[in-house]
Amino acid sequence: MDDGAALEEFFEQSPVTANWTIGFLSGVCTGPDAVASSEWIPVVITDGAFDEDPAARAKVDLLARLFGAVSETLRASPEIIAPRDGQARRGGRRLLPRLPPRRADARDVA
Repeated sequence: MDDGAALEEFFEQSPVTANWTIGFLSGVCTGPDAVASSEWIPVVITDGAFDEDPAARAKVDLLARLFGAVSETLRASPEIIAPRDGQARRGGRRLLPRLPPRRADARDVA
């Protein structure tokens, strides 16, 4: 399954939306204090985030890659996520940034 399809499936089953998650991750990325992934991941993945089964690890890996993509987008082109006044995107378009390549193992997410 490609990343776009995996994200669509993830958010179909999630109590939060993609746009909410991107906003939340933007705050985690730009806040004055570092936030450990063990603190922010359970906010988005409310059940079984750190279970040892492959499905849980895949969700954490996907979310960690989304975090990296949000961080890189904010660094390189912040207007994509946080447009200046008068430049807001219309039509409810999702602001899902391109995800970095998958890692071999999601258990090393710190």
